[in-house]
Amino acid sequence: MKKLSSLIIALFVLGLGTAFGQTAELNATADVFQAAEITEEAPLEFGIVETGTNPSIDFNTADAGVMLITGSIGENIFIQYPDQITLEDGSDQIFLETTAGTDLNTASSATAFTSEDSVELLDESGTGTIRLFVGGTLNQESDNTGTLTTPGNYSGSGTISVSYTSF
Repeated sequence: MKKLSSLIIALFVLGLGTAFGQTAELNATADVFQAAEITEEAPLEFGIVETGTNPSIDFNTADAGVMLITGSIGENIFIQYPDQITLEDGSDQIFLETTAGTDLNTASSATAFTSEDSVELLDESGTGTIRLFVGGTLNQESDNTGTLTTPGNYSGSGTISVSYTSF
């Protein structure tokens, strides 16, 4: 009898615990963006230049390097590019001081752009798109001074990265 009353009391206590319990729904949402991507459409090529000069290519000319950036239409995206790129030929170096602009399609319409600014991805055939046009000036010294003095076949690259501003 004592075991039966203990069992009844235990069931009563357990029953009271669930009688006062509450439930709620957990809602979930997600904003899914197209992955932001960047690819080179055209390199920045100075061609043949002479010593004693500081050759330049403006970002808003047909000679500018072109990077295609794609992602979700209407979203803002950060673009980070180097202010300077080192070009090397063996142990010799020259330096490219970069400039850039953005537009949907055309270098001549590009608006000046500073690294780490943001820009909206525009609609191009159902894809969010913007192009980064890159130009610059070649200098002998890393402080962006001095005309070119050492002949050579120089090359180099710089990393350009993109990310959404809303993350």
